Amino acid sequence: MSSSTTSCSLEAPSSATWASVTFSLAFRRARAKYFIMQNIADVCWEVADFSTNLKKRPEIGFSIGSVAELREQAKQGGVRLPGCAFPVAGEKKVRVSHDLRQILRPDDRLRIGKRTCRVNPARSEAVSKTHIHLRFCWLGQSEQENGLRMYRIPPQAHTSKLWTISGREAYENQLTQGFIKRYRGYHSALARYQLATAQRLRRLIPDLADRIEKLSMKHHKLQSRIKLWTVEWQYVLEAREKKKERDARGNDAQRGT
Repeated sequence: MSSSTTSCSLEAPSSATWASVTFSLAFRRARAKYFIMQNIADVCWEVADFSTNLKKRPEIGFSIGSVAELREQAKQGGVRLPGCAFPVAGEKKVRVSHDLRQILRPDDRLRIGKRTCRVNPARSEAVSKTHIHLRFCWLGQSEQENGLRMYRIPPQAHTSKLWTISGREAYENQLTQGFIKRYRGYHSALARYQLATAQRLRRLIPDLADRIEKLSMKHHKLQSRIKLWTVEWQYVLEAREKKKERDARGNDAQRGT
């Protein structure tokens, strides 16, 4: 009785495949190292003005972040900025814990937490001692306790700028804004109808009324979030900020007199 054995041979990866994998890993590691090595301690930013000679920045005796923050930075990119940001949902004005006037300029790209933002280029004082004015309102959750880390993203290339401009024009288009408004109106009307139905069923079927009321609250929160995506809301925020500035100047003038 004879038994036959079959052998399976695996082809070894070619040299070109190994070269592409090695190049990809080397590029990613170099990119991650580039951003991480530029981290500076929060106290070191305030020692002197490094805008004229960045090579004189201190690079020893400081904390560059936790392991989770370094992983996120290596994945997302950006140079970590000192301090933290405390954004509020639906607002353009973001409070910061450190003075960034010597570091940031209008139209700079930022990453606050995991969201990419841009400093408002239409305002000459977009970066103040305690706040940063964003071009678009904050769409994430409010963070007023621990704060979020900030990262300055390198300038875009020419092709990337064209994509950004085309996307902005598509967003500000009347058709896009009309769709957003209709979508928000749908959820708003549905929330009102469900709330009215829950009130009518409260005496007869209280359990069902509670479920319908919870659904109504979900739709109400959703339409509130959709409102932040409209261009009209951005104009409302700008008008509010200008009114506050006029009122502040008027109060200062009255105190002076």
